[in-house]
Amino acid sequence: MTLLGGGGTDESGSVPDARRARMFNPRGIDLGDDGDAYVADYYRLDPPGASRIRKITSAGRMETVARNSGLASLAVNESDGVVYALQWGRLSAYLLPSWH
Repeated sequence: MTLLGGGGTDESGSVPDARRARMFNPRGIDLGDDGDAYVADYYRLDPPGASRIRKITSAGRMETVARNSGLASLAVNESDGVVYALQWGRLSAYLLPSWH
């Protein structure tokens, strides 16, 4: 099954069909307990290092759950509602919004 297509054009924060979403430079992925995938996407040169964490649900929907800069890799702990991300050489934590 294709969760995400690389040639999409939709850059909005919420994309009903993740196969239509645009990813620029995915740098890390992890799976949550319920099968949702989380991707660190290093997506802009202006401002330098702009990044986002995107959630792809098992139903095929994509949501942007955090925006920051320098995201390189991530790990998900859905039981605590936290995504841990390596960011510019330090570890950051992001609380997940709930869509369940």
